Amino acid sequence: MKFTPQSIPDVVLIEPTVHGDNRGYFAETFRQDLFEEAVGYQVNFIQDNESKSTKGVLRGLHYQLPPYTQAKLVRVIEGSVLDVAVDIRKSSPTFGQHVAVELTAQNKHQLFVPHGFAHGFVVLSDSATFVYKVDNYYASDHDRGIAFDDTDLAIDWQLPLEILQLSEKDKSHPTLANAKDLFEQSIIMRILVTGKNGQLGRAIQKLVNTDTKIDNNQSSYEFIFVGRDELNLSNKSSIDNCFNNNDKFDIIINCAAYTTVDKAEEEQDLANQVNHLAVKRLAQIAKNQQAKLIHISTDYVFDGESDKPYTETDATNPINVYGKTKLAGEKALQEIMSTDAIIIRTSWVYSEFGNNFVKTMLRLGKEREELNVVSDQIGSPTYATDLADVILEIIQNKKFKEAGQATHIYHYSNEGEISWHEFAKEIFKLSSIKCKISPIKTNQYPTPAKRPGNTVVSKNKIVDTFGVNIYEWKKSLGTCLHFILK
Repeated sequence: MKFTPQSIPDVVLIEPTVHGDNRGYFAETFRQDLFEEAVGYQVNFIQDNESKSTKGVLRGLHYQLPPYTQAKLVRVIEGSVLDVAVDIRKSSPTFGQHVAVELTAQNKHQLFVPHGFAHGFVVLSDSATFVYKVDNYYASDHDRGIAFDDTDLAIDWQLPLEILQLSEKDKSHPTLANAKDLFEQSIIMRILVTGKNGQLGRAIQKLVNTDTKIDNNQSSYEFIFVGRDELNLSNKSSIDNCFNNNDKFDIIINCAAYTTVDKAEEEQDLANQVNHLAVKRLAQIAKNQQAKLIHISTDYVFDGESDKPYTETDATNPINVYGKTKLAGEKALQEIMSTDAIIIRTSWVYSEFGNNFVKTMLRLGKEREELNVVSDQIGSPTYATDLADVILEIIQNKKFKEAGQATHIYHYSNEGEISWHEFAKEIFKLSSIKCKISPIKTNQYPTPAKRPGNTVVSKNKIVDTFGVNIYEWKKSLGTCLHFILK
């Protein structure tokens, strides 16, 4: 496939490779990976449409307003048309300019029309069948148009105007100068996500790939996911090389961490490098790039002695190396970035990905007839997909987008207060596992690292600030088990 940016570079002409012989031909008309590489960001097409028209029929110039704006990938499978895209992004340097391309069944060319453009076509042949992909559904209340014969646009439709056939609605569209509903120029936000192979990193990838939360209608997001191979937080040179070899980022979401709580007691230097010094370096880079930073921290910054949910302003007092290094990372970030950063403390993270308490219990419950699980450590589980969901909501929130916002700490977990023993019982119940489970005290299950007794956190601040939903822990556990057990 050949991808050629047009006179307005955001509009791209696509020429598929055609293989033919005396039997006919084969053409690969769409490849998501090559397409996204060419346009530079993710577009999630959700519908294919087809229309048939006779010579002289002109459809356009159409566009839809946010949140229903549409990007289109158009082609012709019978006949020929002149396809036109007009830049109606008010702050764009090419505002009011247009691209006109002849698409035919013979040349098999396609045109990508991004958000922020009015689009239309006229049939040049006796008839034509026009097919196109869109990334949003039709919304009549948000449908708008520009006059096809606007003299300021000076579009040469290649046919005499008197033979053109338009709907009454298309005949009534205003000129560009008189149009009230236009676009600001679309901005592509580059977002780096570290820890792509971890639970949260993989959960964010899942949501981005299914377009669950990212609204590509008002602005475009380019996600770059990196793991240890691309950005190793235990190695300062690896961190610097990753950023030196990439263009500037607008947002950095740091999901990577050293999370092996017991092993951290032995590997204190490594835990400190990843959880503290690497976070400090990321904060320095984010500040230099004028990027926003979202950093994930832990409930283990608290000692667990409180009898009520911890708020963001409660005193910290970690009782193990893991908690101490995570707190050091928080403080380093705050010292460097007094603005444009967010720290999200979370707890008891689990998912269908990687290793976690839920998957361990599922395995042990099938292997053993009886298990002992600690019942005097209290907290709130967090389904990684729910946290990923919240992060994606935050990056689209107007408050977060504003430059110079003071750096804040927020708490997030699912709703509810339970012990590890209660958590395990519910896992077995929902999974129909018959293993007997008995409660034990922490002192009956000694570990190298001390565990805080009660780390339930208050989520009021994150709800009040960003309006996010907090799901009840049993509901989210059921969702996770659905994906694990299906």
